Amino acid sequence: MNNKFIRFFVTGAAKRNILRRAKSWIYLLFAICYLLFMVSATIGIYDGVHAGHRKILKKLISLRGRRIVFLFPKNPRKGEKIVSSFRERKNILKSMGLSVTRLEIEKFWKMSARAFFDNVITEKYGVRHLVVGDDFVFGHGKRGTIKRLKAWAQAKQVKITVVSAKKINGKKISSTLIKKLLAAGRVAEAAGLLGRPYSVTGEKIKGRGISRSLGFPTVNLKIAGDKIIPEGVFAVKVARSEEHTSELQSH
Repeated sequence: MNNKFIRFFVTGAAKRNILRRAKSWIYLLFAICYLLFMVSATIGIYDGVHAGHRKILKKLISLRGRRIVFLFPKNPRKGEKIVSSFRERKNILKSMGLSVTRLEIEKFWKMSARAFFDNVITEKYGVRHLVVGDDFVFGHGKRGTIKRLKAWAQAKQVKITVVSAKKINGKKISSTLIKKLLAAGRVAEAAGLLGRPYSVTGEKIKGRGISRSLGFPTVNLKIAGDKIIPEGVFAVKVARSEEHTSELQSH
């Protein structure tokens, strides 16, 4: 056999082998990038970031790729008091290793649930996996039920994970229940549902000095006006943050 032909044959086979391996590496690289940059998310107000919320968040944390909480400050139409300010919730979520994207609820009041899912969640933010609670609803008129969400997600090839509610003593943990406990001064019970001591974050401000003149100096904080502050006298721990704010934790 001609030596030139043999060299050509071997070289051609080697090139084909190299191409096959290159394709395999390219596919592997794409798979790794998909896992690393795939966006998984959850949506809500997450007031209090209580033990029930954390069950959903733990599932989100277990996923690979970028993990985002689309966080609404609150529903201004209700005008209710809040357990945790947006800043407090954001700091808690970030301490759990989650990214936080603020969404202003006023911008989406009149948007249909389908449009919000298609245009905001999947197209704008590229979410491929959505984690929600079993009572999750969204969109104008709360027409975005879990049943509809699953149907829309299937069309977009988005995975939906539904997490069941967390209960304590047969009662579902909710921000509403925690608010009632705090309003009644039952701080220890509220802390049990939160999964941590109830805290208040604010800017230290100068008071009138009345308590100091009586021999009991106090710390005066400027806090959000819609924050629930239980009435009573409590033993607290005070922590000074890097941003020069104070945090009081009731016990």
